Amino acid sequence: MITVNLSEMPEDGIQISGQTEQDIFELDPADKEVSVAGPLEYDLHVSDVGGDLLLAQGQLVAPFTLRCVACLEDFPFTLYLEPYAADFDRPASGVLDLTERIREDILLELPGYPHCDRENDDTEHTCPAAGRYSIADKDTPGNAEDPGQGPSAWDALDGLPKKDS
Repeated sequence: MITVNLSEMPEDGIQISGQTEQDIFELDPADKEVSVAGPLEYDLHVSDVGGDLLLAQGQLVAPFTLRCVACLEDFPFTLYLEPYAADFDRPASGVLDLTERIREDILLELPGYPHCDRENDDTEHTCPAAGRYSIADKDTPGNAEDPGQGPSAWDALDGLPKKDS
């Protein structure tokens, strides 16, 4: 858990750094699309911005293993949230727990349709399925680069027999 005891926080704020000891993401282990690959690392400055509002700013680094939607192979993915900023209401307990908000912010930043040749930590990676599902490979009239070529839908409609009114 990532917490700050506000009674110990100086007026100019407090710097907190480290990594989580436990998995804060609570992902379903049966879900093979995304899994946690290591601890979340954080380096944040928490400060009082007036009233009952607190601000956490800094960076977050979270390693995951994602499954490519094209080739269905697993690949490493490290999510970097830098700069990261989040505001919090001052808790009545005097202890600010950043864990749930950070968890949500990171999960929302994960790619919805991950591709191993785009998000992979290895920038030289080529997806094994690259080009396999290209529209240009299909036996269709026209050209994928220029959809204006070939017969149009209007040509097909013009070919229908006309009904006498």
